[in-house]
Order: sequence, then structure tokens, then C-alpha cells
Amino acid sequence: MSRTGRTFFVAYTLLVGLPLLGLIGVLKIGRSLKAPISVDGVWTFQINSASLCMGSQSEFEPVMLISQSGPYLQLRSQGAPTLSGSGVIDGKKLRAILPGSSADANGCGTNRGLSLVANVDPDSQPRQLNGSIQFADCRACSPIAFRALKQPTPAGPH
Repeated sequence: MSRTGRTFFVAYTLLVGLPLLGLIGVLKIGRSLKAPISVDGVWTFQINSASLCMGSQSEFEPVMLISQSGPYLQLRSQGAPTLSGSGVIDGKKLRAILPGSSADANGCGTNRGLSLVANVDPDSQPRQLNGSIQFADCRACSPIAFRALKQPTPAGPH
């Protein structure tokens, strides 16, 4: 084999063979991966009971927008007060922190962190979250149970 032929063979092996082997390896490793449950969308929260820290239910905006990228979440309330934060979903368990959220003046002060823990029911229609909301560092605030329903995605123009 001539020197040019060997150079071509080595270059071909490096530029085609190695990426092909890498692709096969990635596909083999990725075969066992499973996408997290989708919670992306608009959710309507239903609070089961009033709390000293939340005041009346009308003070808490019950609609939350959740944006998802893999297991990572961004949450933002729609309306006043505006709450926003981040979280993760692991299996069917959702955990999120909404720092600097506002509480009423009944012993909890303002700018307390808010944590949200929920289980996703992927088989329900519409999809549901069942869990609790807790104000951080507030002994007077007990966890608030909630249920959230995912709103249908509006149909686009046909």
C-alpha cells in the first residue's frame, strides 16, 4: 500500500470510524434512559384549607406556569403576588423552592421561602399534582395541602 493510501485509510478511520463507534456507544448507554414525567404547562391549584400564613384563599393566586427541561423545572405564578422559583422532578415526586414569596402579617412576616412537594399522578386526566406547600422558618405555619390540575393546552390554528 502506498503512503497516500495509508494516510487516506488512517484519516478515514479517524474521521468516520471513531465517531461511528462513539454513536453506537451513546445509543447503547441511552437505551436504558427514561424521560421524566412531563409537568410542563399551566396548573390550577386547589387549596384544601385556609392557613394563618396564607390568609384567605382569594389572596393566593391559584394558577402556576411550570416550564420543564428534562428533570429541571421553573415555576412562576400568574397574577399577584408573583412567585417564582425552581425545582426538580424525580420519578413521580416534584420538589420546588420559591424563594422570597410573600406571606401575610399573621406571624410569618414577608419574604419567607416557600417549598412545594407533590406527587404527580400521570394516569389521571387531566394530570394531577397532590402535595403540600410549606413556608420556610415559620413555626406558626403548618403545611398546606393542595391538589393541582393541569390545564389543557389550547389548540393552535389549523
